[in-house]
Amino acid sequence: MAATGGSEPAFSTAAGATVTALLAAIAAGDDRAPALAGDVSLAVMTTGEVTRGREAVLALLAHLYRHAFAVTPNVRTVVASAERAIVESEFTGRHVGEFAGIGPTGAPVRVPYAAAFDLTAGEITAIRLYLPLDLLVRQIRDGQPRPLRDEPPMAPPHER
Repeated sequence: MAATGGSEPAFSTAAGATVTALLAAIAAGDDRAPALAGDVSLAVMTTGEVTRGREAVLALLAHLYRHAFAVTPNVRTVVASAERAIVESEFTGRHVGEFAGIGPTGAPVRVPYAAAFDLTAGEITAIRLYLPLDLLVRQIRDGQPRPLRDEPPMAPPHER
């Protein structure tokens, strides 16, 4: 979940900057993530599964981004207000570890997703992840990602 390429986009809100810093830290394998509140929750909206607590959320993110998959998340859009942020991104990489009961296949994956963040006093208190897990599992089993559109991926806003 980090912006790709050149410099990070600038934000007019602290929420946007906080979320962008978290996404960059996750992508870099930095598990310190100081922006996460101690009682943060992460809800996977497609399953209803909720993970609570800073360490548990960090472990789930590490599993998704580094252990089950080796991904380079491509952030397309970040929209932020004072206490909210929404991220549109692509989960792009390879299946390298067990996921959904499927051992590592090396299959390439490319899945669009969105995440909504709630912030209080500069800390992320809730994350709602809209990741189509059915598409992710299908790509693992098929051995190749399905095209999202007939066009190549859109460059992030700061590269246009």
